[in-house]
Amino acid sequence: MPFRLKLFNAVFLSVGILLLCFGISTAASRLSFQRTAATANGRVIRLQPGSGRHGTVYYPVVQFVTPDQQEITVKGSNGSRPAAFHVDEPVEVLYDPDDPHHAYIHTFMEFWGSPVILFGLGCVFVAIPAGTFISQARARSCGQWLKQNGLRIATQFQSVERVKNIRVGGVNPYRIVSRWQDPATNRHYVFYSCNLWQDPTPFIGNRSIDVWIEPNNPDRYWLDTDFLSSLAN
Repeated sequence: MPFRLKLFNAVFLSVGILLLCFGISTAASRLSFQRTAATANGRVIRLQPGSGRHGTVYYPVVQFVTPDQQEITVKGSNGSRPAAFHVDEPVEVLYDPDDPHHAYIHTFMEFWGSPVILFGLGCVFVAIPAGTFISQARARSCGQWLKQNGLRIATQFQSVERVKNIRVGGVNPYRIVSRWQDPATNRHYVFYSCNLWQDPTPFIGNRSIDVWIEPNNPDRYWLDTDFLSSLAN
C-alpha cells in the first residue's frame, strides 16, 4: 500500500474515531441531562432564518415559562427547509432547573439530532479505511487459497489500465489486464489484477502473466503480481 493511501486511510480513521467519540460523549451528556431535566410547555414564537447548504433554512425559536415565572427563550439547533415547526405551535421543552436557559426542544431531531449526526459521520469515516482493509484482506485470503488449491495458468498480457472509479489523492490506481483461452472449451477469459499504485508496465515486457483459477470455475481467479516486487528490487 503506497504512503499516500496509508495517509488517506489514517486521516479518515482518525477523524472517524474522533467523531464517534464526540457522538458517544454528546449522547451520554444528553442522557444525563434528560434524567434531571424539568419539562415545560413551550410555544414557537418565530422561525429564525439561517444559511444552509441548499439555501435558507429555518430554526424554531421557542418561549416557555418556568414555575417561578421566568420567561425563557430557546433557539432550536436544527434548521430545516421547509420549516419543521410553525409559529404558535405548542412544543415540550426540557430544561435544567438550576439553569433554565440550558434547554432543548423535546423532539427527536432537536434533542438527539447532534449525537446521531456525529455518530453517523463517524461510522462513514471509519467505514472507508475499514472497507479498504477488509477488501485487501479478502483479496489476499482468496489469493492464498487459490495458490494452494487452484490451477495455475499462463495468460497473455493484454494491457495496463487506470481504474477510473477509484481515486485517492487525485490519483487513479493501475491494474493489469490479461487474456486466456480455455483449450477445453475455447472460451476466452479476461483477468484483472488487484489495484496497483505504481505503473507496472516497465516490469512486464513480453512476459506471460500467471493466474490462479479455481478448478472448473475460471471466473474465480487471482492474477499473481508477486513478480513485480522481485523485479522492482
